[in-house]
Amino acid sequence: MTPEEIYNRQVWTVLQTIKEDSFTPDENGVFFYDTTRTVTVAGENSPTQERKIAIINNIARDEKAVEIVDFMAPDWKTTRNGFYLKIIEPQFSRVYVKYQKACDITSYLNDYQERMFKGDNLPEFSQVEHVERKILSNSKSVSEYAVEELYKDEVQLVGKLLGICSERTKSVVLKYPAELSKNDPDKAGFNNLATLQTLCTQYSVFKSFSEPLPKRVSHGDKIEAQIDFSKLKSYAEILHDKVESWKGNVFGIEEQKRRILDKLQGRFKKNPQEQYEYSEWLLGSYTPLSEDYPLGHSIAMPDSNRTDIRYQFMRAMRELEKDGHFEIVNVEINFDAKAEPKDASSNDHRWSLGTRNLQFNPAKHCRVTLQPKNSSSMIENHPEISWNGLFLNTDTGWGKYNNKRHRFRTSLPPYKVLKKLLEAKGEPVTYDQFFEVVDIALKNNLKYGKTFICQKIRDIRKQFKINRKINPHEDIFFDTGNGFQLKHYT
Repeated sequence: MTPEEIYNRQVWTVLQTIKEDSFTPDENGVFFYDTTRTVTVAGENSPTQERKIAIINNIARDEKAVEIVDFMAPDWKTTRNGFYLKIIEPQFSRVYVKYQKACDITSYLNDYQERMFKGDNLPEFSQVEHVERKILSNSKSVSEYAVEELYKDEVQLVGKLLGICSERTKSVVLKYPAELSKNDPDKAGFNNLATLQTLCTQYSVFKSFSEPLPKRVSHGDKIEAQIDFSKLKSYAEILHDKVESWKGNVFGIEEQKRRILDKLQGRFKKNPQEQYEYSEWLLGSYTPLSEDYPLGHSIAMPDSNRTDIRYQFMRAMRELEKDGHFEIVNVEINFDAKAEPKDASSNDHRWSLGTRNLQFNPAKHCRVTLQPKNSSSMIENHPEISWNGLFLNTDTGWGKYNNKRHRFRTSLPPYKVLKKLLEAKGEPVTYDQFFEVVDIALKNNLKYGKTFICQKIRDIRKQFKINRKINPHEDIFFDTGNGFQLKHYT
């Protein structure tokens, strides 16, 4: 099957779901299309979430078949992402029939027989012209194209607002389209009404509008909005993390915090009372994957070697601030920042990966000023409990046994079970005692509760690479029949 045929079938799948969802609209004809809902059929190339987002944007922008009323972007805060849509007729029916004839074999055969009877040109199967060719000609995948399209309006709007607004700003004038305000020092612009609606309802960046948002806007239209500058700065941090980390195989948040904290410790030791400014440079430099794109690519096409795309940088910083390690005094965000050569003498960028491994620092999108809040917590060792060679850091969750290390999430049962056993110092711990720290409700179903605790012990053994059949001499978790205790084998 050709790439065109695969894409056409995926568009047809999305169109069918849209039509099904459109049968249950609200009073305004609006319905929700869930991009996270996936039905996988053997032998079919089911569209991914990113592909669905790209297809919806193409249908709305190029085919004018649906109206995007609002969009719930992929976000670590939510589990349900998708579009609030409204059908636009007769364009939707025209697009629906076009892809139906191209992708549905029954419809194709009916059309084939009808044309043969009339003597018309016979139809080609799965040969619809679409935006995919334009995407491929730009050397971008559909998911990259979708991300660029989805966040482009938000990035340019939020970036412009950060440049023209301050704490004293109460209202701002927004122009349509955004290009009209590009060189205007007092106004910002937008390209999609859904962007304004999202910033108002979901993130409270806009408190209100002077008039209700219209359903349509024309070239040159202006909208006046009441703005909350503190909410704007907060959303800029969220937006930065969304667009910079979406394709980076991101570490878990606890792992991000640990890595950043390790990098900060050495710096805070020198002058713990001074303020420090940090950016994504803190995360380390990288060697570009391709010599054709040395500056880290773009938001839509990040270099997979970049260190910063494996972090939600501002979220991790805020979490560390909540943990009491430091206070964030100020944050400056610049979405237009570019990666820079680590060696300042290499600014001419005349280089080749075949002759020299030139290192680049990530773009300074975020400049964060920190004030150590409790320098002792940054410098001194974190509290640790141990017994007969088994160690557990009760602050970070790092555990170690026989040179095997694993980091437990302190909010989850395996950590709590292990901590309880270590605190007992070799004394038996009953199931009831485990239930007190894990989940007191397990007492109500003792059979399930025992199975639950036994499973957590198995999880701990797995993390420390203890195989009871292969290396029973290393197993220090002894089943007492009414619980467990730590036993050291010599």
